[in-house]
Amino acid sequence: MSGVKNSLIVSACSAALSVYFSALTAYGIYAYNFRFKKAAFALILLIMTMPTQVSALGFLQLITQMGLKNSFIPLIVPSIAAPAVFFFMKQYLDASLPMEIVEAARIDGAGEFYIFNHIVLPIMKPALAVQAIFSFVASWNNYFIPALVLDTADKKTLPILIAQLRSADFLKFDMGKVYMLVAIAILSVILLVESFKPYGEGEEAAKAPEDLKSALLFLAVIGIAIFLIRYLGFAVGAFIGECGCLMLMHWKPLKSILFSLVTVAGIVLLFQFLLNVPLPTGMFF
Repeated sequence: MSGVKNSLIVSACSAALSVYFSALTAYGIYAYNFRFKKAAFALILLIMTMPTQVSALGFLQLITQMGLKNSFIPLIVPSIAAPAVFFFMKQYLDASLPMEIVEAARIDGAGEFYIFNHIVLPIMKPALAVQAIFSFVASWNNYFIPALVLDTADKKTLPILIAQLRSADFLKFDMGKVYMLVAIAILSVILLVESFKPYGEGEEAAKAPEDLKSALLFLAVIGIAIFLIRYLGFAVGAFIGECGCLMLMHWKPLKSILFSLVTVAGIVLLFQFLLNVPLPTGMFF
């Protein structure tokens, strides 16, 4: 569970910092007229063209000299500078925020940070939700930088643990454990997406509860497939799991009738592999 906890800490903090400060930067570029405004905008976009691998060596040397090696700080704080998120926020402000609202708030005596936190951010909720999802998923799936920065086992994130599990013994590694970790990694992303859907617009927000039910059902099918992979072999378990997913996608009566049973059984099996707790005799068979 340490890998899941570490990934959650890094991803949640990175997403929060990235979204907030990118929105703040976009608001500053949008709402103020100052010298070299276009040059600043172009410079931020230019940084977006630089791959992470180009600056990785210098970044690693810097954090080593600062004594930040094997800590989460180098994985969280740099997410404040997110040019792609900034560009999305700037385009959303251009389309959705009239300057008259900001000017009216200034006339009423509101300060700039009050305007941003209480007027601009609520208007930007859909954009914040979308970019929070993208930033969280990018940080959650990030393998390259955490593999360079983190050394001890108690600090490693979930992608590193999955890679280590697969490469531990190429001939004898347990595919059930690998698929269990992959399912856990997918679960967090699914729950995040469904949690932020109510902040969207139109039909997507209305469909959020039904989509969450479907997500739990697919998670249960993954758990049952892991169980079958471990005890019946990879080919049989993967085939049955894939058939189950296809049936749930196209046969709605099955989804409604077996939702409770399959969900409970699948999640129990999934966490049985996670916690390595033996199942009671005769629980399912």
